[in-house]
Order: sequence, then structure tokens, then C-alpha cells
Amino acid sequence: RGMILPTPSLIARASPSRVASLPRSRLLSAPPRPLVPLVVRCQGLGEKGLKKVAEKKRRAAKAKAGAPKAKTSAVKTAKAKAANTKEKDSKEKDSKAPTPRKKYAPPAMDEQLARETEERALHKATPFFADTDAMALAAAALPDANPYAKPLDPTPNPNGIARPRIVATPTPPAPEEIFVPLCAPDGPNSVANAARAPLVADGKLPDSIVSDEEGTWAHDTVNRRLREDILSRVVSDNKDALKKSRVATTALKALEAELSIAADAQIRPVRDDGGADVERWNKSILAPHLGTTLLCAPWLVVEFYFYRRVLEAFGYFGDGPLALHDPFSADKNAGLAACADATAALAPRLNAFAKSAATKDLDQRVSSLKLFALVSLWGNRMDLSIWPEGGGGDAGGRSSDALNEAMSGLGEEKLLHDDAGEAAAFLLRRDVANVGIVVDNAGFELVCDLALADAIVCARRGTAATATGDDGDGSGPGDGSDPPATFEDARVTFHVKGHPTFVSDAMDKDVRGTVYVMQQSENAEIAAMGRRWATHLSTGAWVIAPNNAWAQPQPLWDLPSDVFDALRAEDVVVLKGDANYRRLLGDRRWDFSSRFSDVAAYFPTSLLALRTLKAEIACGIAAEQVERAKRENPHGWLVSGAYGVAQFLEKPAGHLEVASVAWHWGAEMDAAGVRLDCVDTERLELARVLAALAGACVEISKTLRRAPPPDPDASSSEGQGADGAAAPTNATGDKVKKLDVLANALVRDALHATGCVRYYASEEEKVVVELDSGGAFVVACDPLDGSRNLDASLPTGTIFGVHRVLKDAAENEEHLIHDDVEAHALQRGSALVAAGYASYSSATNLVVAVAGGGPATEFTLSETDAQFKRVGILSCPPRGQTYSLNDARFADWPQGLQKYVAKVRE
Repeated sequence: RGMILPTPSLIARASPSRVASLPRSRLLSAPPRPLVPLVVRCQGLGEKGLKKVAEKKRRAAKAKAGAPKAKTSAVKTAKAKAANTKEKDSKEKDSKAPTPRKKYAPPAMDEQLARETEERALHKATPFFADTDAMALAAAALPDANPYAKPLDPTPNPNGIARPRIVATPTPPAPEEIFVPLCAPDGPNSVANAARAPLVADGKLPDSIVSDEEGTWAHDTVNRRLREDILSRVVSDNKDALKKSRVATTALKALEAELSIAADAQIRPVRDDGGADVERWNKSILAPHLGTTLLCAPWLVVEFYFYRRVLEAFGYFGDGPLALHDPFSADKNAGLAACADATAALAPRLNAFAKSAATKDLDQRVSSLKLFALVSLWGNRMDLSIWPEGGGGDAGGRSSDALNEAMSGLGEEKLLHDDAGEAAAFLLRRDVANVGIVVDNAGFELVCDLALADAIVCARRGTAATATGDDGDGSGPGDGSDPPATFEDARVTFHVKGHPTFVSDAMDKDVRGTVYVMQQSENAEIAAMGRRWATHLSTGAWVIAPNNAWAQPQPLWDLPSDVFDALRAEDVVVLKGDANYRRLLGDRRWDFSSRFSDVAAYFPTSLLALRTLKAEIACGIAAEQVERAKRENPHGWLVSGAYGVAQFLEKPAGHLEVASVAWHWGAEMDAAGVRLDCVDTERLELARVLAALAGACVEISKTLRRAPPPDPDASSSEGQGADGAAAPTNATGDKVKKLDVLANALVRDALHATGCVRYYASEEEKVVVELDSGGAFVVACDPLDGSRNLDASLPTGTIFGVHRVLKDAAENEEHLIHDDVEAHALQRGSALVAAGYASYSSATNLVVAVAGGGPATEFTLSETDAQFKRVGILSCPPRGQTYSLNDARFADWPQGLQKYVAKVRE
């Protein structure tokens, strides 16, 4: 049984029986010594046997340390009675008299023994047995550390130590979720069983980027830059601090030696240095790569691993002389000081916008917000892990150049994809109040990020001052259907690293320190800007949320659930920087033309990615833009930071489990050797369509839950539309209600956004609607089937079928008398590519099937994350005694069908 003890001294004294009774969380909460692993092996010795073993080991430890053996204690009462007797009689009396147990006093452990004990525990996992009373003392010293700990009985035991009392205690919470890799990098990159992942054609991700290819930026980084540029600077910047710890110096030299032979050096586990992230690193992140060389492991994993090893060497999480010492603070401070001129140029512009936001019209606010988004983007050039040679000394020139390009508009010429304007308009919508910024670098980039956050807060306050609920009047983009409502102020959350990494990456202390430096500036404009930022922090308009997950290499689709849920709670997330972008893409070899909406389909909320290109990875870039960048900078366009992207995605598709049904399109026929004319690109397009339909069903479900109950007094409501006038009828003669119209709009808009549906035929549309001329599919749908049930609070549903677009006139069935457009929507049922239905009741269920893909698959909507989860396979038995049909219109059926159903009922 493995447990954790807080200090080396307790290792020599803690007994297995007491260890087993102590909650692990109490031991983990103990300051201030580094946590040391303890291995307890119980072999049926019993409590007395274990005490004997503990005593034996304690004596052996004393003997090894050169401590004198304890003298045999004599009984005072026996000495008093036998004072005048012979020595022989005295011994006989002593042997017969009961020897009272001496009150326990923990033996002192000298420094040498403590070091040896800790070394054995850290590196050899030597089993230790220890004393019950010492553990009771440790527990008593932490009375409030764990609400689930068992209280101590005040009645002392023979040793004088309060004993544990067994009482009823609440069930402790489940341990923190441990990230499990989606798939091993050396195996098939399957996402078949993943709840979160990008949308791909065949269920397989591209290969991870590794560093074994000479001539690539990845190879140069691992083979040279980490050692020559970064580690050497860490040592030189911290030479005074390293004088305090020979252990740190030795560990850094060992790391340098490993990097010098990166082709042969193998990844090892992170040592238990007291960091809360050790278990996640060793059991999940590094587990698939242990024993792999630095050049053959995934590039991003190796980079983050390097920075974690630097902290391990410094003893950052321990209680030594370099505990909590930021090895990169010198570069961060120098970078902030060097950008004073650029900050002085930025502050007046930002202050002017803050003062006039309420008087500007919507277009002006959107334009200004776009400008500050681009300032934040180009501030990403200030990455000291890319240009560490001069530290922060040459940062001033780069920061001024970046600011000038952003302010003058020249930077837009270097954007290979630009959604900044669309994102700025989205940020000013009434329903977008909670904004997250995943921060990248400290220094001038952080100043630019804070400027963007300030602009968001001020712009929304200005919009709130003029909002009336109508389009174009300051309420933000919309369809004008929303009534006037309170316009919420923005709340911006800065997601920062939980510990130092990547040289200049920002932490909580960097955000607060930057605000403080701005406040204290002698420049009046900068000081005014800093005071406003301090107010945002004090009022809660700005929130800082550090987390170690942002300092780890796992793809963003494998973020811990608590972090992923925190992002889901936000209306939009601004993802900053190259490393965060690489994690968004899983640091894999995506084709540059791969849709950003596919790669980021798993993201839990709307997303704006701002990134300058500093790694050989990208997606969502048009072919002509790639060719332009190659012409202008053939060798460095991907890694120089000269080009950037601003990619925005509103409401990512999600619903990977539903979309994955498309991978089985034609699978049974393929297995049988029958060729079905579909390729992976078509499967990917079908996956987009199914994900869009699932998303529309979720929105319909939400709309039905929010809808007011029917008015029993409104007897004519069924015949009225949304405005009280006579309601129109749909294509089948049913009277159209407002919810029918809303459901139809939700489905139509979701399908239109995919770009994969050419024609849309709906019961609520008078004609077949062309959505996208390049689409490959036709969708026929009843968006809200059974809407008349709403007045009786009965279940309703959505029904849909998916066909391919007819490719030529020969595919048009001769008996159809409709024009060509309707012919696409009126194909045979046997030609269906996919079909399904959703039912809305106390639970929302979705059933989907694809041609040649086996039985239908059922999903249910999860209330926690609004995603459909797979329930199982639906199939009908060959014969059965149960039938189910909707016979509400039995009287309208043909006579033959009526007779058959009547006979079955008998």
C-alpha cells in the first residue's frame, strides 16, 4: 500500500497501522518539507509484530548514525526496595516486578541520516516501518487540514498519545481526475472512444510532431536551442541564487548533459519534488513516452518536460533555499522594463477609448476593439523562449515594431487569416459577458493582453449605456427579436500558468506585478491606465485563475475536467500564443487547409485564437495565403513570428460521438467486398452535418424547456401566430406556431454553417431552400414534429433524412414531375445516406443511422456539458409481440391498412 509522508523524520517513525488510518489528503497538506514516498508492506505480522519490526529498524538506524545505544532502564520502585539487599536478590525482584513503559520521546535524527533517508525514499523506494505515536503526533499537528479526518480521542494511551477514535465520517470526495492520453503516439491515432477530440474524416488524428528530422525548427529546438540558448541563460541569470544550492547546480549540469546527447537521452519520470502535478506528469503525460529519446518523443511534450525538469532541479516546490524561486524572473523583469516606450505609446490610445466608449457608435466600438485585439496578437512576438540571447534588452525595439504595425494597420498585411472584426462584434453582443483570456507571455505581450481586457470592459460598458434592444443601436449584432434587457458588464478571467515555464510565460504574480508597475509609472498616461486596471482587479471585473494544467503539454481536448468546465462556463475564450495554439491542435501535422472549425470542434465555447507563427504547425489557412507567405519568406514564414492568424469560431460543433457515426458509412459493405461510392472527404462532410443536426437538437431542447406553459384560457391560441394574427399553415396543412419557426431557423442555420448542405427541405419552408451551392448533401427535415402536442405538454421531436445531391439528370427518377430542385429532396428512402430523429421529453434522446453502417445508434443529452452521449445500439428482433405506431390519423389511412392494423390488435 503506497502512502505519502510529509517529512523524512516521520518516515523512520510512522507505523503502517497508523498510516492506513490517516487520509492521504491530510498528509499532503502538511507544510513545509517536501513530500516523500513511503512504501508500507504488511505481511500478516500483527500489530505487535509490526512494532517489533519498527523497533528493530529504529535501532539499526541509530547504530548506523553512530548514536549511542540507549541504556537499559531500571525501575525506581524496585531500586528503593532492594537498596540494602544483595545484587542477586535485587535482580530476581526486578525480573518479577512489572516494568512500567516509559513515555515515548521521538529520537532526534541528524541531518546526515535525514538526507540518506530521503534519498532512499526518493530514488530507491526503500520500505519503511514507523511508529504509531509519531503519526498520531503528525495528525494532531494538523487538526483542520482535512474535514474528513477522524478526530482524536482525548484519552491518552499508555504512551501518552491521544488515540484515534472511530467515528462516522462523511464520504470523502473522489480523487482528482487523472488525465489519460487519448491514444499512444506510436499507435493508431484513433479517436473512436474519445468524448472530446477534433473532427476528422476517418477517426484518426494526424501524426504528432517529433524532433528527429534534421533541418526542422523542432529538431533545432531540442537538439540545440534548449541547451545552448535557454538553459545556459537560466544558469547565468541565476548564478547568485545557485550559490545557495549545490544540489540545484548539479541537477542543472545533469540536465545539460542529457540535452547534449538528445538522440540517446531517454525521458524519465519527474521526481517527487513536492509538486502537486507529479502524479499527472508520471502516470499520464509521460507514461507513453518513458524510455523514449528526447528526439523521438512528441516535440511539445519534450519542451514542457524540459521546463519541468528545470523546476525540479531548482527545488521550486520544496522547502530548500530555492523554493518558489522563478528561474526566469530576470528575463521577465528586463522585458517589461525594456518596453517602456511602447507602453507609453499604447497608454494614451487606450485611455482615450476608455473615456469615449460610451459616446461612440457600435461600428466605432467594434473597430476599436478589433484594433486592440490585433495589438494583443502582435504582442505575441515578445516571446523570450524564441529570442533569449539578448534577454529583455532588445525587447524594446521588437515591442515598438509590433505596436506600430498593429496601430498603423500594417500588421493586417501579415495576417494569413483574419477574423478579428467578426470576433470584436461578437464580444459586444448582449449575451457575451464572461470572457476568458488564456495568457501566454509576461512582459509587453501581457501589457497588450491587459489592454485588450481593459478595452473589452470599457466597450461593453459603453454599449450598455446606449443599448435599447434594437439592432444597430448598441446592443450588438442580433436579429432584433430580443426584448430590451439588462446589459451585463464584462467579466474577464485571465487563465495563467501555475508555475514558471517557457521562460516568459505569465503567472499570477506577473499579472499583479505588471499592474503595480503601471500604477507606479512616472508617465501620467501609464499611471492612469494602471490605476484603472487595479480597479478592475479590486471590483472583480478582472479575475486571475492560475492552474498547472496550462503549464503541461497535453492537447486541450484532454484538459482536466475542472479546467474544461471552467472554459465552458465562459461565453468566449481568447487563446493567446504559439504554445497554446499548438496544444489546441494537439501539436500534430495538420494540413494547412484543414478547417479550423473541424480541428477546434471539441472546444467547449466560442473561441478566438490569436497567434504569431513560431512553430511548423497551422490549420485553416487558404492555399493562396500559404503560397504568398512562402514567396515572401521561403524558409522562415512558419517560425519567425512575422506572420499571424486571428481565427474565430462561434459555438464549435462538438457532439463528436454523434459525428463519429459517419465513419461507419459503408463499413459493412466495405467489409463484404462491395464498393460503396464514398470517400473519407465525404465521410468528414457527413460528420459535420450530423454534428450540426445534433447541435440544433440541443438548442431546440433548450428552447422547449424555456418556453412558457400553454395558456388554458387562450382557446384560439392554436390558430394564432406569434403576433396574435391568424397563423399560417405549413406544407402539410398544419398551423405554424412560433416554436415551429424557431426550430426551423435553428436547424437551417446550423446546416448552413457547415457549408456541406446544398438543399434544405423543411415542413416549415414553402420551397426547397438552397443553402450552399458547393454542398454535397440534401437534408429533409421536420424540425418540430408533433408541435400540436405542446399545448398538452406531450413529447415532440425532430425527424431528418440525408441524401446526396443528384449528380446528373440520369439520377432523377422519371416519375417525378417536380422541377430539378425538388427532385433532389424527393429521392427514394433506399437512397438515404443517413437518417435519424430526436425526441424531447423529460430527457432528450437522439437516434442516428447511416447507410451500410449497421444498426441505429442511440444517444442521450447530458445536462452537464450539453453533449450527446452514446447509450447503445437500437435494433428490432426478427419476431416480436410488441408494435408501436402513431394512429392519431387512423381514419385517414387506406382501408387495407386499417384492416391489417385492426387484425394485429386482435
